[in-house]
Parts: sequence; C-alpha cells; structure tokens
Amino acid sequence: TAEARKKMDAEAEMLAQAELKRRQAEAERLQAIEEARRQQTTQEMAEREAQLRRESEEAMRRERVEKERLAEEAARIEGLARAAERQRREEEERARQIAAQHARAEAEAEALRLEAVQLREQTLREKEEAEAAVLARRLREEVEARQRELEIKAEEERRIKNNLANEAFRVVNRNIKIAKIAGSPGFGFTVVGGDDIDGLQPHVEMVDPYGAAAAAGLHVGDMIVTINGQTYKHAASSKVKSALRSAESTQFLAVGVFRDFGQAKPAAPPIKGLSSAPRRANIRSFKNAAEIVRAATAFQRPIRPDSDDGPVA
Repeated sequence: TAEARKKMDAEAEMLAQAELKRRQAEAERLQAIEEARRQQTTQEMAEREAQLRRESEEAMRRERVEKERLAEEAARIEGLARAAERQRREEEERARQIAAQHARAEAEAEALRLEAVQLREQTLREKEEAEAAVLARRLREEVEARQRELEIKAEEERRIKNNLANEAFRVVNRNIKIAKIAGSPGFGFTVVGGDDIDGLQPHVEMVDPYGAAAAAGLHVGDMIVTINGQTYKHAASSKVKSALRSAESTQFLAVGVFRDFGQAKPAAPPIKGLSSAPRRANIRSFKNAAEIVRAATAFQRPIRPDSDDGPVA
C-alpha cells in the first residue's frame, strides 16, 4: 500500500543517513590515523638525524683516538725493534757459549755412557747371580717343606695306626649312669675323636660342671666304649655322635668308659650354696658365677690335640 511504501522509504532514508554518518566517522578516524603517522614519521626523522649526527661525531672522535694509538704503537714497535736487535746480539753470544758447553757435555756424556754400559753389565751379572741364589734357596725351602709335610703326614699316619692297634683303651673300666636334669636339653658333655679322625675311641671333650654328666661322675678324657649297652669299639665319630643324639630323647644314659686316671680330669666342683635353679640375680650370685667360670676354665682341658666338635649330649 502507499502507507507501507512510505514507511519503507523512510526506513531506507534512515539507513542511508546512518551509513553516511558511519562512513564520515570512518573517514575522520583514518584521517586522524594518517595525521598521527605523519607526526610520528616527522619525529622519527628528527631523532634519526640527531643520531646520525652523534654517530658522525663519535666516529671522528674514534678516528682521532686511533691515530694517536697508531702513533704510540709505531713508537713502541721502534723501541721493540731496537731491543730485539740487542737481544739478537746477546743470543748470538750466548749461542757461541752454549755450543762450547755442548761440546764439553758431549765428551763427558760419552765417558758416562761407557761407564754406564760397564755398570749395567756388572749389575746384570750380579742380578742373575742373586736370582739364581734366590731360586736355589726357594727350591731348597720347598723341598724341605715338602719333606716336613711328608714327615708330619707319616707321623700322623703312624700315630693313627698305633692308636687303631691299641686295644688297651677300648676296654670298659667304669660304668656311669647319667640321669638327665629336668629342663636340660641334653646330658651336659661333648665328645671328639674316633677311628676316622685320630684312631682313638671317641672321648669326652667337655663336661658341664652343673650338668647331669658331671653329677654322675663323667670326666674329661673318658673314652666312650659302650652306650646304653651297645658297644662302639673302633667306631667312627659320626656313629657315636648319632647314638648320643638318639639318647637325648630319654631320661637316662648308660655309658661304659675307659678312664686313664693319669689324664682324665673331673669337671669343676660346684660351689657350695649355688644351685642351677633360676633365682633373682644379686652381687653374690655374680661373684659365684665368676668363680665357676674360672674353675671350669682351669679344669676343662681336652686331653687330645684333636679339635672335632662333638654334640652336647
């Protein structure tokens, strides 16, 4: 309709005016930016001219300084040239002196070389003689050591053979019945030796002075011949130890021993008034315990040189 057309024309007019204003504002903004750029360019050109001027002045100053330095360097080089000439003449004189000294040193060195050759030959001869003497002594010592080893081995074999052939200490001359003490894991003694070790009967190495074995009268050095009625003549050490371990599960142990009354040692005697039962510790008990240890150390000595550790029976 006509009214709608008028309204649309009015809106178009308004849009055109708004676009015109926007373009004018954009043009003004661009003009302002261009003006700012022009002003900035002018300022930069001024600063560049000032900088070029300063650089020119600095270059001129450096050129003056360089000329002065070159003049000083030329003077210094001339002085060095004169000094080098003096030094050259001095070195020539010194070279002549050194040449003379070198000639003398060569003559002395030749004499020393000949002396060193003679000394080296003499040293080599002495070294060879010393090495031969050391080798001979070492061979002699090795032969002597081997002979000693063979003698010791032969003596050990002879001793074991004699022990194996000796039946005197394989006869029971004392029967001992040991009753285990309540709470004790074993019978209170250890054994060493045997046919497979020293050719002897397994014998008592240690007796606990407060154990069941000491109470029953077993002594260090007693030869074990029977255990619970079983004979163990010429028995290996392991067999006797196994039998003693098996007997630990029982309350009683009966052993038949051969006792050499000249060598067997009793366990350390118990101290009166000191029992093995647990009790409260005090100063007196510690003193008594120390006396026990000293007494046990004094009495408990293996009668044989063997060191095979036996079980605590």
